[in-house]
Amino acid sequence: MKLIFVLFTTIVIGCMENNFLHSPNVVAEKYYDALIINDMEAASLYATDRSQLPNDPSVRFTMKEYILSKANIDKNYATIHTTTNDNNGEITFETMLEKIDGNWKINVKQTMLEMFESATANDKWRIKSQSTIDIK
Repeated sequence: MKLIFVLFTTIVIGCMENNFLHSPNVVAEKYYDALIINDMEAASLYATDRSQLPNDPSVRFTMKEYILSKANIDKNYATIHTTTNDNNGEITFETMLEKIDGNWKINVKQTMLEMFESATANDKWRIKSQSTIDIK
């Protein structure tokens, strides 16, 4: 009887640990930790599409820290209320995740759009654009 209890407990703890290691919050933590040190290769492991991250070594993220709230999970999608801090101040946005083949991944395109919209709405980022018209 003790052997059955030990086996059952081991299986339950193993399943709980496996779910924790692959939770949306853990994936987001690993992703943002990689961005802070500008390790795009590591960050890409947690992205739905690796090509959505910059492949240019000269592109640098200036994020210094982040705060994640508890994930809001709806079937194969999750959002995490996120606050980051960089040289321009604090930006609050939603980190968007999708469950693909049983693993949570950051939807980089959607998350960057959320971040961009929040930053521009709060005047944290200023966008400079230049248009030219060639007349022939």
